[in-house]
Amino acid sequence: MPEQLFRLAENEGIRIDYWDLGRNVEAIYHAEPGMQPVICFSTKLKKCSTAHFRTVFAEELGHHFTTVGYTLSRTYTSYRDRLMICKSEELALRWAANYLMPDEQLERAMLDTGVIGEWELAELFRVDESLVKFRFGLLSEIWKGKVQEELVRTGVIDEDYYWEY
Repeated sequence: MPEQLFRLAENEGIRIDYWDLGRNVEAIYHAEPGMQPVICFSTKLKKCSTAHFRTVFAEELGHHFTTVGYTLSRTYTSYRDRLMICKSEELALRWAANYLMPDEQLERAMLDTGVIGEWELAELFRVDESLVKFRFGLLSEIWKGKVQEELVRTGVIDEDYYWEY
């Protein structure tokens, strides 16, 4: 299990619970002024892979560090409500991707090991492949160019390699 994420939650005073959240909900973060924040995981996650649990857990912690206000799923009353919830989900996922795969570690993994595939990086960082793909979308074109040049220089890839990210 992701001990580092549990320690971070504990240090932030976040309570962790497991509930039957239904079929389509894996986890919920809830915080209100004057109350202890809580991350509630679906009991289904007790049977999932460590990579998937780490991905879900980090995204929920991302809400703690990036979200202000009440953004639990609800009936949308306006287009603006829908945009606010989408934005909070993106911010939380961005935090998770950066926390679990920091630039320096990602660069070192690619340059030192030659690992460049989504599934390989997902295995290395113990996260879902979808998070690796999202993380690559956050990287600047300058960073991508720098890493690609180094991979070509060291012979990991050839100059004609298509950099899909």
